[in-house]
Amino acid sequence: MAGIALAQHLAPHAALCHHGNELGSFNYEDVRQRTRAGHIPALPRHAPSDKAPIHLYAERPLHPQRFREALSELAVSCTCLRGRLWVASALSERVAIGGAGPRIWMENTGSWSTEIAASELLLYGSEHEAEEVSKVFKDCQVTETELQELLTATSTPANNSDHRGGE
Repeated sequence: MAGIALAQHLAPHAALCHHGNELGSFNYEDVRQRTRAGHIPALPRHAPSDKAPIHLYAERPLHPQRFREALSELAVSCTCLRGRLWVASALSERVAIGGAGPRIWMENTGSWSTEIAASELLLYGSEHEAEEVSKVFKDCQVTETELQELLTATSTPANNSDHRGGE
């Protein structure tokens, strides 16, 4: 049963079923969508609270240093972590984040295009309290003063408008 629970955390789109002696089936299009870097799967509506992922959302960019320092605390007890980030050091770039166990990766997936820039994370299998983790994540966002400084700096023509790279 623990293996099936782990499979459901890692592949929430998969419908586990029995066909004779075979266990499992999947929808290929759902798999393609889910494996896209930065994809946030639909949250289960009626999952028990101990099985539902912790959902974190931030409408402001994340401060790169504060997020770097908080990341290990956010991910320490997670089975799986996935989402997308809006980082202040790379405002125009969408950064995908994923992880399993102690391993975390981040990848630039290009500009925000038609999406509204925001950070969104799902933490599966976390032993943390959702309120505790939400506060840590909220503290990673830039403050109102930092946001105004960022907006002023990016609108000044003398500054380099290329915000790629960063953390």
